[in-house]
Amino acid sequence: MNQKSLLICRLSIGLIQGIWLSYLQEAAFDKFWPETNGYIFVPLLTVGIFVPIIAISGLGNLRLRILLIWLGLASVLCAALGFYDSNRMLVGATGFVIVPLAAILFILHTLVVSGETDRRWIATYPTHFNVAWKHAVQIILADLFVGVFWVILALGAALFSLVKVTFFVTLIINPKFAIPGDNGRLGLRFATHRCPHRTGARHTHAFADVTVMVAAGDGSFSGRVPSGAALHRA
Repeated sequence: MNQKSLLICRLSIGLIQGIWLSYLQEAAFDKFWPETNGYIFVPLLTVGIFVPIIAISGLGNLRLRILLIWLGLASVLCAALGFYDSNRMLVGATGFVIVPLAAILFILHTLVVSGETDRRWIATYPTHFNVAWKHAVQIILADLFVGVFWVILALGAALFSLVKVTFFVTLIINPKFAIPGDNGRLGLRFATHRCPHRTGARHTHAFADVTVMVAAGDGSFSGRVPSGAALHRA
């Protein structure tokens, strides 16, 4: 699949995800199906949040057969944990599965992509290291991309409101625009972040080095974080 096709597919998935989540939000506010049935609503929500993101990230990095199998397993996992969470909420427990589920899927997706990169069930440590950091950098950059876009959009809307044009303010606070727009921009950010697992290794290692040096900002850290390949050789 060429880069243009990947871009179109990822943008389409992001927009479809945004439309679906916007529908679920409207159902939650106006109290119509599927919000009226928690056993259905929460699994649909968890699947709608995470599975499209996995699809966007997996396109171009996984063979189609592997990607479809992984999407099916991820959908089952999201739906099962969503069902369990809704059951806990109905019996009085305050369950919220989004954060732990995000961590689980991040780890599993890294393992799947790493194995596909090495064409083996269990990838080598350097590959795990590179892929995990690539995904972490993608998430950070995608969030920054959306955040900067919203700041620019809000500033533009404020400037237009000064001349009594309130259309843009009304538009950006409308969930029917905001949620699909966010997901479409996330799809665009993933699509344009061209950092192959192997050729992007030096970038992820450098990012890890900077992260640890910033964390040790008291000056006690004076060395570099060993790269995945170096740790593997050691």
